[in-house]
Amino acid sequence: MKRRFRKGNRVTISGKGRTAKWTNFKQRKGTVKSARGESVFVQWDGLKLLDEDEMSPEELKRIPGKGVPEERIMELQRAEQ
Repeated sequence: MKRRFRKGNRVTISGKGRTAKWTNFKQRKGTVKSARGESVFVQWDGLKLLDEDEMSPEELKRIPGKGVPEERIMELQRAEQ
């Protein structure tokens, strides 16, 4: 099953792929800034060093019930245009 992420989704690492060895990131959470093709761009909470981290969908898992409401996402997208 292909994972789909949208702008505003709250995510954490899945422990698969390159995240399998990220022991210091186990509790780290972030927000999806954009998703294009097989790339998901994440801004990690509390990390100022990275503007966005490019990840694959397999490396992430969605945090249920968290994120930006769909109406707010649409507002943000209109404002960017």
